[in-house]
Amino acid sequence: MKKLNQTRNFILIMLLIAFSFSGFTKTYTSAKSGSWSKTNTWVNNQRPPTSLGSNDVVNINHAVTMSSNVSCYGDIIINQNGALNSTSKYLWMRGLSELKVYGSIYVANIYLYNRCTLISTGVVQTKYDLYVQGNVTATFNDLCEVGDDLLIYAIMKYSSTGAHIIFNDELYVHDDFLMSWKSDVKFKDDVYINDDIIYIDGTASFEGNTYVGGKCNEIYYSDGVVISGTLQVIEDFTINHATVTVSNTGSIICNKNLICKGSYADFTNNGTVTVADDYVFSAGEFTNNGTFTVNSDVDNKDDLVNGSSGVFTCNGEFKNDGSITNAGIINIDEFDNNDPVTNNNTINVFETFDNDGTCTNNSNGKIVLKSTSTGSATLIDGGTIKGSGNCVIELFLSGDNWHYVSIPIESASSNVFWGGAIYSFNEATETWTAHSNDESLDVTKGYDVYFKDDKTIEFIGKFRNSDQTISTKKTGSSKGYNLIVNPYPSAIDWKKSNGWNKSNIADGVYIWDPATQNITSYVNGVGNNKGSRYIAPMQGYFVKCTGSSGNVKAKNNSRKHKGNGKFRSDEVETNDELLKLTVHADNGFADETVIRFNRNSSIKFDGDFDADKMWSTNIAVPQIYTKSSDFTDLSINSIPEVKKEVSIPLYMKARVSGNNSIELDLRNTIDICDVYLEDVKLKTFHNMLTGPYAFSSDVQDEDFRFIIHFAKQSAVTADTTKITLDVVDNEEDKLFKAYSSAGAIVIEQDSRLEKESTVRIYNMVGKVVKKLKTKESYNRIELNAAAAFYTVQINNGKQSYTQKLLVN
Repeated sequence: MKKLNQTRNFILIMLLIAFSFSGFTKTYTSAKSGSWSKTNTWVNNQRPPTSLGSNDVVNINHAVTMSSNVSCYGDIIINQNGALNSTSKYLWMRGLSELKVYGSIYVANIYLYNRCTLISTGVVQTKYDLYVQGNVTATFNDLCEVGDDLLIYAIMKYSSTGAHIIFNDELYVHDDFLMSWKSDVKFKDDVYINDDIIYIDGTASFEGNTYVGGKCNEIYYSDGVVISGTLQVIEDFTINHATVTVSNTGSIICNKNLICKGSYADFTNNGTVTVADDYVFSAGEFTNNGTFTVNSDVDNKDDLVNGSSGVFTCNGEFKNDGSITNAGIINIDEFDNNDPVTNNNTINVFETFDNDGTCTNNSNGKIVLKSTSTGSATLIDGGTIKGSGNCVIELFLSGDNWHYVSIPIESASSNVFWGGAIYSFNEATETWTAHSNDESLDVTKGYDVYFKDDKTIEFIGKFRNSDQTISTKKTGSSKGYNLIVNPYPSAIDWKKSNGWNKSNIADGVYIWDPATQNITSYVNGVGNNKGSRYIAPMQGYFVKCTGSSGNVKAKNNSRKHKGNGKFRSDEVETNDELLKLTVHADNGFADETVIRFNRNSSIKFDGDFDADKMWSTNIAVPQIYTKSSDFTDLSINSIPEVKKEVSIPLYMKARVSGNNSIELDLRNTIDICDVYLEDVKLKTFHNMLTGPYAFSSDVQDEDFRFIIHFAKQSAVTADTTKITLDVVDNEEDKLFKAYSSAGAIVIEQDSRLEKESTVRIYNMVGKVVKKLKTKESYNRIELNAAAAFYTVQINNGKQSYTQKLLVN
């Protein structure tokens, strides 16, 4: 009986439960398209309320428009495209509710709270926000487009098989955001990832800023970011939080900056990362086992570990204030190192390397200063490079050209130039001496090197550092030319004040330029043929020893990165007035000569101001030069300041016949009045201020072809009179004769002349410098002026006589 009663009670309870559930569960189904609030929209006119209980189920099989906001603790099932729509109403899913989208939904906002579930194989669109908070599970298998903010405080999954996801405004992720897609995902504004993990297995395009770990160092716990697909960030990608980790096995593309600021913010790359602008890593550890490329600058303030499969490339300045451990390949344009570097593989530097830290280059390590046709990388070492690994500096040499080369390591064999020709210069005999294989080279001497084809050679050894002394000599009657070297793997500044001691050395430097097939020269602030005070690494250059012996001592503070490995420069470093004359041949070659005015110079050769003329070995290159008063051929001729008119002989060596032109370039010359070029061969004058002078030359021409006449503005007055030439052609009918004699002009007249003659002497710009009336047959007129050309004009009413004279 007791057992029967228990059985009856159990059955009664079960019936009550069944009845209870059947009484509280309510299902609403759409009958046709219409409004949520209209009863005829629903089967049996059973309209669902706008606040749905936990046992309510709404089946939408037609296009239903929301007329008010809907709050749901039950289930909504959408089976029709466009089934639930309103651009002004909200949908709240709460409690244990479920939103199942097999068609499409488009409302103002969707809020997912507590432990609700969203499962979508259709299309979910919001005009404004999609808000996910609590223990929510949201799974998308098709299009999700959020018109404004997506805020995630719960687990959200997205898996697309053929559509895409679009977030038109800000995305806030405070919990797990698991995205696995095979088509496009677009984030059109800022993305904030503040909690836990974001998984990316497909392709995402970020068109705003991406902040991982919070913006502006806001305090949020961050677990990590895992990227196995493609992450494209149009703006900055910022990792701020203290404990955030980023792991990439896919591809990250940052169109601007990548910034890692967390104190323990670790970044591991096993895929591909490309950063268009700067990469700033200020804390934590960065490990690269893939390909990491920064197309601007890197600021490293913590640990960088480049693994054995890692290729790290910085196409800008890499500033290291942390530590670097390299087992792979690191490529850097500009390397500014201030802290420890441990190298077990390869570090390539393409432009500049400033080392003020400690580089440990272990046995398998190699530090390479790269060289291309545009220049060579340079090293200035204020720290320490140690270890048994190789230090390498490359030198690119263009083919079928000769190059003056210096050796930047402590010792070298001639085999480094294997396959080419190598010569050294003998100062005493002024000849070249060939070298063969297996010779030990003198690293204090320069060498002339030739390869038939383009060649990049490698100097492997210990880079030369600290003070370097190079001896020079002048043997007997030789000119004292010594081919010496830049001893460092960096450019040097020849300017006297920059760390030099020069004993019995003229200031001029001379370098062969294979591009122009000519010699460049430089002295005391003035360059010729683009000669510069900056001498490239691995560059040999000529200097002139002015005593039986001398030396050049270079110091570390003469070292510069200036010029990036090029010795040529258009810079004018002096305030002195300059006249630069350039002869252009119709074969494309050219040559320059410079006249410089400096009060401290003299008309004789002065090693502090003048540069010798050294000749191109290519006979197709025309040569133009002047001479000092002691007959030294000059490429740069410095004379004292000019207060009157001056005439200077101008020499041209035409080694092939052809057409040429001479053009004038005035530098810092503000008070030159006129510059005339006299063609001695053709007996013509050309005003150089009107443009270049064109002429033809012949190999038989004398070098003394021209005279350059110029005057200072202060030498010309308002009474300038133009010279009129009125010459008697028949020599026997001339009644006058004029010639120069020891700085004076002598005028002789025929004794038959009865009338008084008027004599005028003009300088080259037409100013009368002497005037007299005379009946004497012999007149000597002292000028007491600098050597120059003058024009003598005599007129006695019967004849007019004009003659041009050089008075010196």
